[in-house]
Amino acid sequence: MKVTIYRGASGFPTVVVEGKDAAKVAAAYLKAMSLLNKK
Repeated sequence: MKVTIYRGASGFPTVVVEGKDAAKVAAAYLKAMSLLNKK
């Protein structure tokens, strides 16, 4: 599995995940980001 993080123009990191677990990792990342953003 390969995970690449880009710093977007907006300042938010964009994460690209390649591999069979990509969907699971992406879902976990989005969940974590939404929790962080609620604070």
